[in-house]
Amino acid sequence: MRVCLYTLGCKVNQYETEAMREDFLRRGFTVVPFGEPCDVFVINTCTVTAESDAKSRRMARRAKRENPAALVVMVGCFVDASPGAADIGDADLLFGNADKQRLAQLVEERLKSRGEGASGAQGDDGAKRGAISPQGGEGCDSPRITRFEGHTRAVIKIEDGCESFCSYCVIPYARGPVRSKPIPDILSEVRGLVQNGYREIVLTGIHLASYGKDKGFEFNLCDAIEACADVPGLSRLRLGSLEPAFITPENVARMAAVPILCPHFHLSLQSGCDETLRRMNRRYTTQDFARGVELLRKAFADCAITVDIIAGFPGETQQEFGATCDFVRRMRFSGAHIFVYSRRQGTRAADMPGQVPEPEKKRRARILADAERISRFSYRRAFEGRVLPVLFESAVCEGVYEGLTVHHIPVRVRSDEPLTNTERMVRMGTCGDKACEGELV
Repeated sequence: MRVCLYTLGCKVNQYETEAMREDFLRRGFTVVPFGEPCDVFVINTCTVTAESDAKSRRMARRAKRENPAALVVMVGCFVDASPGAADIGDADLLFGNADKQRLAQLVEERLKSRGEGASGAQGDDGAKRGAISPQGGEGCDSPRITRFEGHTRAVIKIEDGCESFCSYCVIPYARGPVRSKPIPDILSEVRGLVQNGYREIVLTGIHLASYGKDKGFEFNLCDAIEACADVPGLSRLRLGSLEPAFITPENVARMAAVPILCPHFHLSLQSGCDETLRRMNRRYTTQDFARGVELLRKAFADCAITVDIIAGFPGETQQEFGATCDFVRRMRFSGAHIFVYSRRQGTRAADMPGQVPEPEKKRRARILADAERISRFSYRRAFEGRVLPVLFESAVCEGVYEGLTVHHIPVRVRSDEPLTNTERMVRMGTCGDKACEGELV
């Protein structure tokens, strides 16, 4: 049986897709690339915005159109957050996040009940909905992955769930409370990946800074970082998105003492205006955020700081938006993800007064994107002429390879020898919109 897996959304989803892929392989399925004919099409959904929901529906329709006899399965956050809406589209089965660990088994059982052979779907349609397990599941104990297909960096989910309940966000309802993966399990996974040739590991989670909260913080993220750094053969350790509250003097000092930790930190800013942050139910001020960035920049040379920003949050006046623009320019971030506010039913922000019209939200997003571009180019230009180690990830085209510096700067070089999954010293050249040009030293 041929199965295709398609992922929408965050690094946690990417990790969980890899875990499902390996489980399908263990059960005798053949995993085929997107676009090839298949018997089962699994869509690992995202629900962070309304557009994410729409993409999930569109992909289900496309999968059924291109593979009419295939079993189309939707799984994940979209299903957990809005199971009724998930029926829109052509999915045959719907499962929540808690079912991802046994999804291959559930699909296998459904195929057997339909009496399918190896050539494709052949029995009756049967029921169209799987029994969705309670949201959140029983723990952050998804099967350990041994590879991260198609990548030279491997992502490991060490935490699941969120309890912040920001006023705009449905993820706590889709993912449930915080659950942390025990450090011995993390280390076993890291060792296995390193043995399989992965030199860089990214630790990620739904609310990574809450790692250990469910255990009364008997251990925290710094403990996990320090433990992973002792794994022989691991060259780089990188972190997923962090909350500003995690950036304390004690935590920064512990992280700075880990030589392989990349000096690149992605912080969830969301707004550069204190009034907007309060309505978002974010638990920090712009002064708190700036203080954390200063700590990081003092502790890590040439530290890269990237952020998330939401444009057009309900009630955001022109003055508040101007404050965010000023803050972004003043902070000199090395990059930013700009999101247009998406109204999510069931959240407090959906019913707030002062909903910003869609054209105005998009206009503000464009202004922020322009400010981000200027800041990003300014940061990268400071590296021109310097010699830095680059871990190469892929061939862009014949003879051209792309990789990342520890600061998460993409670099492209020409080479007659294959460079994928090798770390080489590169003299940094001109920075373009997508990547910086470089020359092997």
